[in-house]
Amino acid sequence: MDRMRRIEDEARRDNELRLDTMAREMERDRQERERQREQDRLEQEYREAALRDQMERDRRYHQEREQERERERARDKDRERDRQREEARRDQERHDHARNREQAQREQAQRDQADRERRERERDTARRDQERRDQQAEREREQARRDQMERDRKAAADRVRNERPMQYGPGPAPTDWRARQQSNSLEKP
Repeated sequence: MDRMRRIEDEARRDNELRLDTMAREMERDRQERERQREQDRLEQEYREAALRDQMERDRRYHQEREQERERERARDKDRERDRQREEARRDQERHDHARNREQAQREQAQRDQADRERRERERDTARRDQERRDQQAEREREQARRDQMERDRKAAADRVRNERPMQYGPGPAPTDWRARQQSNSLEKP
């Protein structure tokens, strides 16, 4: 009789221990899910903040470019006004010095042509440089967007794997404590 009672007491204690272990495991799982949700929320906030920062940087970049174009247009107008004034002064000199008019005209034409060619070269160079910078900036933004999409995809895949319930059935043997308990109960006579 005492032996039966001891067996029952041991069985009850084993059952209580299993229930307690199961409760602790469930609590750990719950806490891990909460931690993962909080981490996901923080990551989402970080991505949104990074996107806002990038948009602000892009806005400032385009604004600065437009301001620089305005300044360049103003400089072009000043240069053109100065050139016109210089041309008028030289014209007056040519009128004042009739005997040197032909030589002065040839020299002025050569200078004007050189100035036009130089400005054209400078504009071409500046345009090519700007196009290269624009293309590089666009490639970097595209690469950053692809990198972010890849990180988002991996994070989503990780979440799906982490949140998928344990499957029992054909396939690799489970390794958690429930599976061990199940295996132990099957092996007992």
